[in-house]
Amino acid sequence: MTNSITSVLLSGLDTGPLPSAGLGIARCIRQGYPDLHLIGLEYSARVGGIHDPVFDEIVVQRPWSELDLKVLASQIDMRIDAGTAILSANDLETYWLARNFTDRPEVLVPRSETFDSLVKPYSEVVDILGFRRPASIAITASAQDLHGFLRCYGWEAWIKGPIAEARRIVSWERFASVCHDLRQFWPYDDFHIQQDILGFHESIAFAAFHGELVDIVWIVKNDMTKAGKTLCGSPRPIPEVIHRSLAEFLRHIRWHGGGEIEIIRDHADRLWIIDVNLRFPAWVAGAALIGHNLPAALLERLTGREAQRSTVHNGFVRVYLDLPTRPEVPPLPPFCLAPGEDLDAGKYAANALQIAEKLDAYHALPRPTTATARSTAAPDHGIAEEDLAAAEILALHADTPCRILLETHAAQRIAAFVAACRDGDNPPLLPAYSIKTNPDSRVLELVHRHGMALEVISRWELTLAQSLGVRAEEIVLNGPGKARWLLDALVSQDGAAIVGHVFVDSLDELNLLLSNPLPPDFLTNVVIGLRVRPSGINSRFGIAFDDIEEIARALHLLHQLPLGTPFGLHMHVSCAVVGEHRWRALVTDLVRTATRLERLTGRRCVTLDVGGGGYPEDLNDTVDWLRSHMASVAHQELPELNRILIEPGRALVQDWMAVMTTVLEVRCRAGRIEAVIDTSISDLPEAAHFPHRMLRLCPSGWHPISSPGADRVLGSTCMEADILVDRVLLPVDLAVGDTLLVLDAGAYDRSMAYDFARG
Repeated sequence: MTNSITSVLLSGLDTGPLPSAGLGIARCIRQGYPDLHLIGLEYSARVGGIHDPVFDEIVVQRPWSELDLKVLASQIDMRIDAGTAILSANDLETYWLARNFTDRPEVLVPRSETFDSLVKPYSEVVDILGFRRPASIAITASAQDLHGFLRCYGWEAWIKGPIAEARRIVSWERFASVCHDLRQFWPYDDFHIQQDILGFHESIAFAAFHGELVDIVWIVKNDMTKAGKTLCGSPRPIPEVIHRSLAEFLRHIRWHGGGEIEIIRDHADRLWIIDVNLRFPAWVAGAALIGHNLPAALLERLTGREAQRSTVHNGFVRVYLDLPTRPEVPPLPPFCLAPGEDLDAGKYAANALQIAEKLDAYHALPRPTTATARSTAAPDHGIAEEDLAAAEILALHADTPCRILLETHAAQRIAAFVAACRDGDNPPLLPAYSIKTNPDSRVLELVHRHGMALEVISRWELTLAQSLGVRAEEIVLNGPGKARWLLDALVSQDGAAIVGHVFVDSLDELNLLLSNPLPPDFLTNVVIGLRVRPSGINSRFGIAFDDIEEIARALHLLHQLPLGTPFGLHMHVSCAVVGEHRWRALVTDLVRTATRLERLTGRRCVTLDVGGGGYPEDLNDTVDWLRSHMASVAHQELPELNRILIEPGRALVQDWMAVMTTVLEVRCRAGRIEAVIDTSISDLPEAAHFPHRMLRLCPSGWHPISSPGADRVLGSTCMEADILVDRVLLPVDLAVGDTLLVLDAGAYDRSMAYDFARG
């Protein structure tokens, strides 16, 4: 303890959309120690907090890019010797202080070993706290692994830097741009993706002195900004077990200074650790209002002087104030945005980037070993050697681009899938292929030969299915706006059954069918089904069973079906979009809906159609769950259920086809390779929506091209969006004329391809 502290130097005074805690810390110290001299430190005159009258003095340094850090360190040393304590609310500056002032207790920030222990994603050290850790993956993993991780959690995830900053991920298309945004704060590739946890946001702020817990406060966040910053909060009692575990945690990593642990309480009342911030939170002044002046508590331990107490309130709210500018600060020049610059970007991002680059030049910034490690093993392409041999022969004389059916691989995949579906009964799992995914005649013949039903959505697709000799009971009619042409088709074919299932997309469509004369056996031989729009799913398709008027109308129409008419329910929500866990919950809800409809209408559900929309990597798990769990549950609830339809279009055929292409040009730009090939987004319209594996033909055969990397593969059209593969690691000896094979092009890359800029 030292009684010689007469002033406190505070930095991190930004008060914009992403506020720092510096101004709040200053107000806390002024409340507890009115006599201390408060100095505000910043590196830009645009930071609004420097104008607050709480500061007795302000210091505006040159930008970090122009600073001599040795000179800055000596200046801080002199201030400490003159009786100044140091508190920073800037993440990167805090790290610099930790590295350079380990032996100065007056520098109230965690030490470098504490930073090393808490580089994100967090190691087992945080398990001392007793909270759950969300799943995470380093972005240096392969594109396929990253896409699989994001699919698993329904695209509910965050990209986070190793010390600070986070951005939400909403789709694969946004992934690259989100990485670019984060690099404005952190210019390296040490990010990780963290599973998002749904629940209530809470936070624990604390102060520790040489590893000893000094004070702690736990709040519930009652309101937040879009960026997750606390706008108001209220205190929550701290369980004794949490108090003990936090004290042990801080003692274990010898925490010195302020900190925050951000947590989420899920709907099962489980606590998840989301972030550990090695500085006070921006709401630190709010903590003082509810009786926990954490900065003052730190100074009490440092100085031995007791801080003044103030009135305790039951909550706090943050407001923004207009302040007069300090007369000693020259007026700022007019502010002009550069073309394309975001208005809310401000200068904070540029400042953070300067700090990161400056610090890394002086001493390496902390990097997680899990994030920087990259596998040296060649990725497994999973394609049959016979197919690669055939493609190699084809490359000798074929014009590119050309689309190739990987016949051996396709036959193996479909045989395994159909066998898995048939591995059980009660009720059986019936696979149906959606023609719209890829109408190639070779694909259709293959799925028909293996006994799959066909899903059709148009009269043309129905005719195509019939031309293959598919029996009516093996045809599933789906999609919107089909009732009129279906009625016409029934008339033209003398009322013969032409499909086995008809799933209406709306109640208007069902009403149209029921209000027209139908063949006598139509309602007894054909399953009439309803496509359900699950609650919480934003879709243009299906009947909303969470709408009371829709429910009443659906019951009225179902009562018009003769008692012997079989009916079914259909749900088509991609598990790749909502995540595997949510998809399974929706399928379970579909069974409950069918059970209620049976009870209310007296009709019996004989078919459930759970749709498709997944990816090849997930198909086995989906079938296993349906076969081992869902089938028995559905049979218990629906005793007359005789089939569960599954329609794995994309998941089945996406990896059946590849596009062979030739390298037209190899460019070296800004330290990365860009290859222009004679294929474009007209051949691969799904290029931006999921990662496509690539192979390169070498004298020794086909070699996989790795990811991630800084390189790109560009299409041959004059369209800005014609970027086929991003963040890939191209071979340094890639040359004009090389042959590449773009895999995973057998689904919508085939059916949605279009003629453009060819010939």
